[in-house]
Amino acid sequence: MRLGEPARMQAAINITPLVDVVLVSIDEAGGLWINDQSVAAEHFDEALRAAVGAETNPKIVIRGDAKLNFREVREVMVAIEQTGFRGVGLIAKRTGTEGK
Repeated sequence: MRLGEPARMQAAINITPLVDVVLVSIDEAGGLWINDQSVAAEHFDEALRAAVGAETNPKIVIRGDAKLNFREVREVMVAIEQTGFRGVGLIAKRTGTEGK
């Protein structure tokens, strides 16, 4: 760019891939779900690995029913860590809001 010339805008396409998020849900009865697929507790680790696939830095988020005790959520957090994943996120909703 030369001095005195108006700046030209440059268009660029963002090619950054979207980050895949693996959603782990715990229902009111303590049932486990990975990405809306029911998973037996004894198969949780292998189902989680399958859901993550080849992703090198997966984002794993836990969504628990409001009626759960923290102990139940913590047990799932420990199971995720024992499977080898770190940095688990939590989804919370305000009391009285609709949704699962």
